[in-house]
Amino acid sequence: MAQISMATCSMSDNWGFNSAGQSPCEIGSALGGVCTGGSFILPELPPNNQYQGPNSTVQNSCRCSSVYYSLLSACAYCQGRNYIRWSSYKANCDVVYEGSFPQPIPIGLVVPGWAYQDVKTRDTFNASLVTSIGQGDHLIYANM
Repeated sequence: MAQISMATCSMSDNWGFNSAGQSPCEIGSALGGVCTGGSFILPELPPNNQYQGPNSTVQNSCRCSSVYYSLLSACAYCQGRNYIRWSSYKANCDVVYEGSFPQPIPIGLVVPGWAYQDVKTRDTFNASLVTSIGQGDHLIYANM
């Protein structure tokens, strides 16, 4: 079985990272893992490839969330790749969660505020918001 390499951001200025130093790829993998029992890896994107939306057999509430889509798009962008439109991404989702993540955020995971952006109006992820919002975190959960 081939080893899957975890996606890493190649941008030098920590673009899209949260205040805990986690990349959009790491945060996206963690949120994707919420619906798969904690095991989920966003693979590195080869040149001229994009992350696709879930097909009908793997769609779930985590992957059908605009927050996850934003993190996935940011992960593609920070690898120097393109991302698909929101309407194409969510096409196979039975239920779509726009502006929210429908499951509990894992303890210790910091989700940046830009991940909650409105992707419906423009039908796409807005990478410029990442820079303008910066590392402002939307939700912070810590072990108490």
